[in-house]
Amino acid sequence: MTQQVIPISESCGATTKAGTPCSVARVRGKATCALHDAELAAEGRSMGGRASTSRALLSRAEADDLINFDSVLETKETIAKVAAATVSGRIDTKVSGIVVLAAQLALSTFKLEAELADRAAKRADGMSDEELDAALARAMEQARKGGSGGRQ
Repeated sequence: MTQQVIPISESCGATTKAGTPCSVARVRGKATCALHDAELAAEGRSMGGRASTSRALLSRAEADDLINFDSVLETKETIAKVAAATVSGRIDTKVSGIVVLAAQLALSTFKLEAELADRAAKRADGMSDEELDAALARAMEQARKGGSGGRQ
C-alpha cells in the first residue's frame, strides 16, 4: 500500500467541538484539515492500526545476525546496526529502543566485570579490602557520570 502525500496550506476553516476555529493547516485544495474532511477522516479510520503494523518485522535469523552482546565491540556494533535498521525502516523505533537499552545494560555489565577482575588482581597484589572498596566506588561513580572509567 502506498501512502498518499497531501500538501498542506492555510488554516482549516472548520470549528472545533469547543467552538473555536481549528488551527490545523488545511489540505491543499480543500476547505478543511484532514481531520475535518469527511473523506480523509474516513480513510484514516479505515486504516486502523495497519499503518503501524505494515512494516516488515525482522525474522528470527535476521535478529540473531543483527543482535550480538558477546563482547564490548560486538555490542557497540549492534547499536550501530540497529540504528541503521531503524533509519531504513527495517525495524520499529520501539523495538530498536528496547535493543539499545539492552545493549547499554550489557555494556555496563562488561564494565563492572572488568572492574571486578581488576579488583581481584589488586587483591592478589595485596590491596586491602578498604582500598578495593574505595577504588570500586570511584569506578562506579565515574560509570554513572558517563566517564571513561580509565585509570589516571
